[in-house]
Amino acid sequence: MRVAIIALALAVPLAANAEEGVSDWLGRMHRSMSTLNYEGTLVYARGTRLEAMRVLHAREAGVTREKLTSLSGQPREVIRDGGSLTCIWPGRNPIVIGSRSSAKQGLPAVPVQAGMNTTDYDYHLGPEGRVAGQTCRYIRIQPVDDYRYGYQLCVGTQHGMLLKSIMFDEHGRRVEQMMFTDFHVREQIPAADFKSSVNGQAPRMTTPLSEKSDPGLKPDPGWQVGWMPEGFHPVSTVMRHMNGLSAPVQHIILSDGIASVSVYISKADGDKDDYEGGLERGALHAYATYVDGHEVTVVGETPAATVRRIAGSVRYNAQHD
Repeated sequence: MRVAIIALALAVPLAANAEEGVSDWLGRMHRSMSTLNYEGTLVYARGTRLEAMRVLHAREAGVTREKLTSLSGQPREVIRDGGSLTCIWPGRNPIVIGSRSSAKQGLPAVPVQAGMNTTDYDYHLGPEGRVAGQTCRYIRIQPVDDYRYGYQLCVGTQHGMLLKSIMFDEHGRRVEQMMFTDFHVREQIPAADFKSSVNGQAPRMTTPLSEKSDPGLKPDPGWQVGWMPEGFHPVSTVMRHMNGLSAPVQHIILSDGIASVSVYISKADGDKDDYEGGLERGALHAYATYVDGHEVTVVGETPAATVRRIAGSVRYNAQHD
């Protein structure tokens, strides 16, 4: 199975001393993605779906602004401004769906962190390529097992920006893919450029949902994840209120330094059969199950088998200290 992944990872040949310098490239990439002022046109493919969008990104005085505007299909926008995230569709009211901390970066199919985990992934530095008229360097991040995705990146040599990314699954199939067709760094981007341009409407902002845990709520240590892929470990466990739910939800985040998985545990208010099933959306998989009167939902950009096995391992141990 690993042979298939190697063969299908764009067939980019590896340079000599392939792993040397990969950490520097990834660190520079993540700094550039968060600190550069830039604009460009991005093509994003997920399964048979192909989308084009205009991306605008700026960071000034510690505040990040970003706007993604669809260029295909129905007109729609996603606007980030500091701690708020607003999605806008024509004919609907703008909806603030969360804080920036809960949302992915605007660019899909990107490893979550720059930190290298040399135990669970193989890192290969490849030759130079060309994307959006700019020279870039290929990097391949290949998992050593079938429980996480691999990545093929092309990082710009001039600015360190990620210009192309492919995520592939345990069978070597492309799950998500993004590529800039044009990309430009700008010295400054006026705040006015981040206002909505869909049908000329101005968004009516509402209070963003809080992602901060309530200090009065304490996680229940009895809830335990019995299995996770080698290299994964809990990085956060909190109790928080979530929109639409009356009872607080326990949220456990697992990560291996690149991939991350969220485990949500909430009081069930229906029959057991109502809480069994999975969902797939591109690279994202979710699986829900019923455990001791609670709904356990696991969500992550991992293969379906990973979230399902994690969900099946969650147990409540009342004797846990």
